[in-house]
Amino acid sequence: MMIILIAFLIIIVLYSLLKKSNALDPSKKIQKFNYEMPNDFTCCAGGLVAGVYFRKNAALKFSNSDNLSIELELEPQNEEDKNAIKVIGVSSSGRSFIGYIPKELAAQIAETKLFESIQPRLTRIYQGKNDYLEIYFDLIIQKSLKPLFKAYIDNQKADASEKEFLKYFNIPIPKGLTKGTAKALKKQHLRILKKENPELLKEYDDYNLIINDLNDVYLREEIGIKKPTQKIIATALLELKSEGKSYEYLSENIDQVANKIIANHPELKRLN
Repeated sequence: MMIILIAFLIIIVLYSLLKKSNALDPSKKIQKFNYEMPNDFTCCAGGLVAGVYFRKNAALKFSNSDNLSIELELEPQNEEDKNAIKVIGVSSSGRSFIGYIPKELAAQIAETKLFESIQPRLTRIYQGKNDYLEIYFDLIIQKSLKPLFKAYIDNQKADASEKEFLKYFNIPIPKGLTKGTAKALKKQHLRILKKENPELLKEYDDYNLIINDLNDVYLREEIGIKKPTQKIIATALLELKSEGKSYEYLSENIDQVANKIIANHPELKRLN
């Protein structure tokens, strides 16, 4: 009798843990899709399908169907973006226009004239509360063409995320820094840090883990926060560090970072 009671209590505890982690929460659904890479092909880009919110009915119908895949379709008549590329969801329910390739990536495809050489692959669908929906994709291309595709990005002006590593370590940022140069500088200094100051590199890794966690839409939904800017995160982390909390500790207690951000910016609190 005692053994049965213990087993019953274990089942209740496990169920509570699963429910808390949303593993049994019917309001959340994650689908992952694996694809075989053709010979002589490689992944050249990927990301989140843009504009799904405005195509929600079509996107939900697609995501709740069977035999899912995606195709790309040029939209040269688009008055807002001449490089626009539509994402078409293909399923057992038919074909549906579910969103767009992100604008910057579409421009890269247009400028390199590689649209006919690129193949899309569906990688993941996340469906949350109130029909919240995210659809992720990869783009694959022949290995021989990837350098051409990559060169376009390498020559673009570096953005804030690419400068973040340099700023963190007080490395001078050259005028007109490109994405390719930023990547090369980061690689060079990572090599030095691994050899000369692994502790400092570990601190940066913990800092970066916090940044990545707060960029994760699933985690933000769980801890009840909207997406903060890089500057807002950095300010909160500096305040928490001045209170004696290490980045390693904060990376394991991300809710404390979220609470500090919300205390500084109440408008970022997510209302469920």
